[in-house]
Amino acid sequence: QLHSKTFSVQGSMTCVRSGSDVDVAQDGAAIPSGTDSLIRVVERGGAFWVDRANTASVRKLWMVVRDVAPTGHRLTEGDVIKLGRFKFRVRQLV
Repeated sequence: QLHSKTFSVQGSMTCVRSGSDVDVAQDGAAIPSGTDSLIRVVERGGAFWVDRANTASVRKLWMVVRDVAPTGHRLTEGDVIKLGRFKFRVRQLV
């Protein structure tokens, strides 16, 4: 069974997982206990970038794009981010 969830991102945020549920936390907000930080989506210069989460407990994620620049990967419409069983597709950048 496929579950779908839509997030509206206005600025930088962090994707967090609690069990099998994935949610977002705005930058500067406290990450709830018992959750794993997965990735950060960072707004820089009007574009959104994928970056590693800044927490000591973050687990290493698989990368499809090898040797990503130290500044992250610039998101474009149609990009797919896979986190475990979950796939996120960038539908629109505003």
